[in-house]
Amino acid sequence: MTEYGRYSQHELLDRLRRARALEEDVLREVALPNASLAEVRVHDSTLTNCDLSQADLERSWWHGTLSRGVKLRGARLPDASVERCRFVGTDLIECNLEGASLFSTDFEGSSLANARMQGVRLMGGRFISTDLYGARMPLAVLMHVRFSDPQLGNASLLRVDLRRAVIMDCDLQDANLREANLEGALLMNVDLSGANLAGANLQGCDLLNVKLFDANLEGAVLRGGRHAGTSFAKASTAGAVWD
Repeated sequence: MTEYGRYSQHELLDRLRRARALEEDVLREVALPNASLAEVRVHDSTLTNCDLSQADLERSWWHGTLSRGVKLRGARLPDASVERCRFVGTDLIECNLEGASLFSTDFEGSSLANARMQGVRLMGGRFISTDLYGARMPLAVLMHVRFSDPQLGNASLLRVDLRRAVIMDCDLQDANLREANLEGALLMNVDLSGANLAGANLQGCDLLNVKLFDANLEGAVLRGGRHAGTSFAKASTAGAVWD
């Protein structure tokens, strides 16, 4: 294990560019904004209070890594592969995760507000007290993902863009999806009990075996989709637009 905090920015960049990998290493309070680290491998490492904002991490590979208090604002991670990682208190605002694959990865107290996530694949994992306000996730695939916010009581997906996304076997109980765009999406075996979908666009959205008990669908657009096996019991649908 190497402790990289003692190296200068120039020395660290040089080492990373030559090695193209972090293997069971530690980065603490390292500033590498705008760094060019495409295709770097980050394996079983720990990053604490580092600045990687605007960094180029395209096609990077992450496995078993802990990111705590790291700034990745505006970073580029398109087509990245992330598996069994934890992002705690991590700033991912406006980052680019288009086409990335995330497996069994948790986000805790982090922010992905306004992130670009078109075509992202989220397989397993949890979003705990993590802000996804305005995240752009058209064509995303979400399976076995849980969203929760013990602090605020509802996970924040306000105005998220999930057009033509596929969402299966996910837990979105009490989530705030107000004004979300789910046009043409497919939701199957999804729990949206108590969720806030007021003003959401679900035109052409297939809701198959979806739980909407006590959900807020006021002003939502629900026309054109299939609702097989879905119950709207006790859901608030005032002003909703149906077929």
